[in-house]
Amino acid sequence: MVDEVDRANEQIQKGIDDTLKNIDTTIPKNITGKCLSCGQSVSDERRWCNADCRDNYEKTNRSD
Repeated sequence: MVDEVDRANEQIQKGIDDTLKNIDTTIPKNITGKCLSCGQSVSDERRWCNADCRDNYEKTNRSD
């Protein structure tokens, strides 16, 4: 027998599942040929030249 708590949990889980389906997880490509943090040349479409530049970029561009 399904009680109110079970129904509420199912409703919450459905909301979470629907939200996760609608999140855009695409990462824009870097076509500049330069690190987005320091400007150093990078091979292929990498966004940063190393992990330090990535971390620095993410820290300074965080939206919280």
